[in-house]
Amino acid sequence: MTLLHPAILLGLGLAAIPVILHLLLRQKPKKLLFPALRLIQNRRKQNVRRMRIRHLLLLLLRMAVIALFVFAIARPSVPAADYSPSLRETLTFLGIVGAAIAAYYGLSHLWRTSDMPAHVVQTRRSHLRGRLVAAAVLLTLLAVLWPYQRRVAAELKSPTPASDISLPVAGVFLFDTSLSMEYQQESKTRLDVAKEIALTHLSDLPGGSRVAVADVGNDHPILFQSTLAGAKTRIEALELRPVGIPMNDRIRACVRLHEDDRKRTLAEQGAVAEDQRTDRYLRRVYVLTDMSRSAWRVGGTSRLAEELERLKSVNVFLIDVGESNPPNTAITQAAPLRPRVTSGSEVFIRSTITGVGRGEEEQIVELLLDEGTGRLLKADQKSIPLADDAPQIVEFGPIPINGGPIVHGQVQLVSSDPLPFDDVRYFTLQVRAPIRILTVVAKLEDADEWNLALESERYPPKTIRPDRLPETDLFKYEVVCLINVPSLPDEDWFKLGQFVQRGGGLGVFLGSRDTGFAVNYARDEPQA
Repeated sequence: MTLLHPAILLGLGLAAIPVILHLLLRQKPKKLLFPALRLIQNRRKQNVRRMRIRHLLLLLLRMAVIALFVFAIARPSVPAADYSPSLRETLTFLGIVGAAIAAYYGLSHLWRTSDMPAHVVQTRRSHLRGRLVAAAVLLTLLAVLWPYQRRVAAELKSPTPASDISLPVAGVFLFDTSLSMEYQQESKTRLDVAKEIALTHLSDLPGGSRVAVADVGNDHPILFQSTLAGAKTRIEALELRPVGIPMNDRIRACVRLHEDDRKRTLAEQGAVAEDQRTDRYLRRVYVLTDMSRSAWRVGGTSRLAEELERLKSVNVFLIDVGESNPPNTAITQAAPLRPRVTSGSEVFIRSTITGVGRGEEEQIVELLLDEGTGRLLKADQKSIPLADDAPQIVEFGPIPINGGPIVHGQVQLVSSDPLPFDDVRYFTLQVRAPIRILTVVAKLEDADEWNLALESERYPPKTIRPDRLPETDLFKYEVVCLINVPSLPDEDWFKLGQFVQRGGGLGVFLGSRDTGFAVNYARDEPQA
């Protein structure tokens, strides 16, 4: 046995206080004259003996309470062994107690039914109680405590793997809470199955065990729960999370927790030599996962292997709660061909569908859009043939877009699936108002094809001749295009230069070779 504070054992001297109180408060006998009646004398002897026994028991109880307080403050620790009584020792003790009780009540009943005087029966019963208690204590020492002491001593000197040791466990339950754990089989998700396994094992842990609960949904510090009930509540509250930390990193965090806790446990045994200090716990890490590839990181596994090789006292148990060859249909991608469109234009949505373990079958995929109304409305639907490990590309469109400025959409499977999270993919479109374009052209017919191209893209065209450029407010437009425009006066170029400096766009289409521009770029005024 080792003690964290051995000097506190000096407080055992306080156990003498009840002895002093007992001697000081002891009732002094009073000398009284009574008739020489033997019956009264026998009754007095019985009462005196009973009071002495009670006082002695009270004295021992007071001493035991003080001694227990001292030992509790000193925080004793014992080497690892199976200190719980075996089945044989328990049955032997119960047999001794049962035999003593049966003998007492049997002889008492026999004496009461005989012709003995009542005071004789009382005297015999008093003697019988004392003798039976003494005999029971002696038999308990010889038949129970002595074998118990020898068994524990043998385990401490030479423990064998075959011995029935029920040591407390310091365990960390690490749960995979990635979305793949949502896979349902028999109306249970993989996370539900992992919880059931963990709670069952938690109820079977030996007394004095400590448990920590962790998951891959965050990088919070892993701590041992104060009670097993707290660990149970923590397990029951686990939920799936869309973003997770690689399982490798969380396992390393669990191993480091055990390393730090073991150092702290050994440091508490300050009165014991370092080479004789022993850990009080079996250290284990329980990893509950469906073994999906997305939860693990391929790189960096050598560091984890090195830490496990260095800390051989920590055992890692990998518990696979996944299904072998699970059937699943997934939408792996959904995105518009253009992320930005103008209001009133049309858009195409492309999606990729894959299937595993289902053979050849038809799948119905639908497109839903929310154009700023807060409601998803079906915009299109496709039926596609799907085979195992053969991705199919589905293209929806053209879909007219009239809402905005942000349009949310999703592509989803119509039929149900054991893994719901990959049955839908989301996308977002940015819808902006059509860009206002001012076209300046010398001959209006030269802009016919240009205006036709703009109208096809939902850009409202505005066409003017160069002579109207001075009176036109350019800042009502985002872009100004010059098509086959001959030379412009300096005032118009200065106006176009200010428009460009304030963020406007200017496009110049020179046209034929005989078109000339009298522009002086050497002057200080802004030029286009």
